[in-house]
Amino acid sequence: MEACDDGNTAPNDGCDPSCTPESGYYCTGVPSACVTQCGDGILAGTEVCDDGNMIDGDGCSSTCVPNSGESCAEPLLPMQATVVNGQYTWNVATGSVGSADGDWYCDPNGTGPDVVVKYTKTSDTLANGGSLLHVKADTPATTTTTYYLNLAVTAGPCGTGQSLKCNWYKDNWDAYLDVPPGDYYIWVAKNSAATASAMFPQVTIVAEEVAAGMGEGEGASPVHVRELELHAARRRGTAAHVDDRGRRDQLVRHGRDLG
Repeated sequence: MEACDDGNTAPNDGCDPSCTPESGYYCTGVPSACVTQCGDGILAGTEVCDDGNMIDGDGCSSTCVPNSGESCAEPLLPMQATVVNGQYTWNVATGSVGSADGDWYCDPNGTGPDVVVKYTKTSDTLANGGSLLHVKADTPATTTTTYYLNLAVTAGPCGTGQSLKCNWYKDNWDAYLDVPPGDYYIWVAKNSAATASAMFPQVTIVAEEVAAGMGEGEGASPVHVRELELHAARRRGTAAHVDDRGRRDQLVRHGRDLG
C-alpha cells in the first residue's frame, strides 16, 4: 500500500519514487501534499537548521533558520562555530548584518552595522589556575580602510553588561582577557557606515581559552577593576579627572585600543 502519492516519481519532493515519505517529510491527502516540520530534529527541505525544538534564540529559530548575530535577540552561538582543538571560529558573510546595536564608547565617530557572538568561558582566572579568554576579529578578504573593524567584549547580560574591551579602526584585532567563567559577548562592527557598495565585510571571529604565555600582542591586557572605573568615567565624560595618568597617556598614544 502506498504511504504517499504526489503524482510524480521525482525524488526530494517529500514522496520518493517508491511512494514512501522521505525523511523529515509528512504527507497527507491524494495526491499527497508533503511538508517538513520545523522542530522535529530532522533537516529536510528548505530548512537550514533543525535543533529539535521551536525555541527562538538558541541557535536555530522556530522557522529553522540559524541565529544571524544581528542583535542580542539572536547572537551567534558556539553551536554555530567550527571547533578545532578548542578554538571556536565563526565565519560571517558579507552583508549578513545591517544594524548597529553595540556600545562603541571608544569610537567617537560612531560605527556601521555590527554582529554579536555569545561565548561561555569555562576556565577560571589565571590567579585561580585558569586561562585567558582570547578573542580575534579579522577581515580575511581585504585590508582596505573602508572595511576596518571595531572589536568590543562585554560581560553579560547582552546589551546592558559591563564593557571589558573596546578597540577601533583596524582590519584585524586580538584581545586577551583575564576574566572568570561566565557569558561574554563579542561585538564586531564595520567602523564606517555601510553603503550599497561597502556593506558589512566578510569577517572571521575567533574565541578560545589559552594559557598565560599566549597573551601577547595588540590588545593583550588583563581586565582589572581600575579599567572598569576608567570606562565608567569615560562614559560620564570625566576621564580627564581620573587619577591614572599612565593609563591616560597610553590611551592618548594608542587611542584606538581602549581597554
